[in-house]
Amino acid sequence: MVNSDVDSQFVDESKYEVVRLLMDMPFDSSLVGFTFLCEAIQEVVNSNSFQVNLSKNIYSVIATRHNVSISQVDKSIRSLLYNASNYATTIDEILFPTMIIKNAFVSTKTKSFITAVADFIKVSKRKLEYQRTLKFANI
Repeated sequence: MVNSDVDSQFVDESKYEVVRLLMDMPFDSSLVGFTFLCEAIQEVVNSNSFQVNLSKNIYSVIATRHNVSISQVDKSIRSLLYNASNYATTIDEILFPTMIIKNAFVSTKTKSFITAVADFIKVSKRKLEYQRTLKFANI
């Protein structure tokens, strides 16, 4: 039996994790692209699909939520990634959680970056769930 309070707790934790990860990188959090990027990553984390179509499945949800076009969501996120990669004078000074996220950031490809961060959060979430089941099994 799944507890809805526990599920909502995991969603809240993953939202926090998305923002925490992105705040450790040189993103300008005052830009609307930052909000769109956080929401895109969160949508991918919450999706059960292995293949992600950003424009059709992710950006359309965000565009509808914010009453903007899909192209505006895409351009805002691409601009945010591009500006952050140009702003970072030395990429090696940024502490990326994994090499995959670092490579996706350097390439400035939105799908690569979004899926890399989402996969990292999914794995972290599964580790936490596993640790909690072990903790409750030992009680």
